Amino acid sequence: PSMDAMPFLSPDRENGHVGYVPVATVDEDRATTPRKSHLAKCRAQQTPSSYSDLGLEVIRNKRFQGTMALLITLNALVIGFETDMPHWPIWNEVENTFLFIFSLEFLLRICCVGPREYFRYTNQDFSWNTIDFIVVGLGLFDFATIQILSFRKKGSGFATLFR
Repeated sequence: PSMDAMPFLSPDRENGHVGYVPVATVDEDRATTPRKSHLAKCRAQQTPSSYSDLGLEVIRNKRFQGTMALLITLNALVIGFETDMPHWPIWNEVENTFLFIFSLEFLLRICCVGPREYFRYTNQDFSWNTIDFIVVGLGLFDFATIQILSFRKKGSGFATLFR
């Protein structure tokens, strides 16, 4: 017989006996135990009390931080390639994609932490938060200026060079 069909044994100490009594088979145990997904198990351990808490979990996640670091590196490479190959027609779309992603990350941080804490001088991330604010702000200003004034030569804007 397979191990699944064999009963599990448990010490019968409640009745004063020395020995083992069958508890349940694996199949019976599976039938009586509700199945939970991995996500449900994780949420049962510690459920965020709000969207802000959930956002903080995302921001503090090592994978999220690694992904953002990779995107920053890729953006630096793209800026270097753009300098060497300014004639490639898709640079504006690539720049705007990076700007969109970095803007979403900035908004996520502001919404979850709150503007006062984000810009609090005693915050351990104050320097990085300030740099993010300046870089994303200049990028959005550059984008808005180009869209509103429709004034742009082929090539980089000032915020791209700064970034």
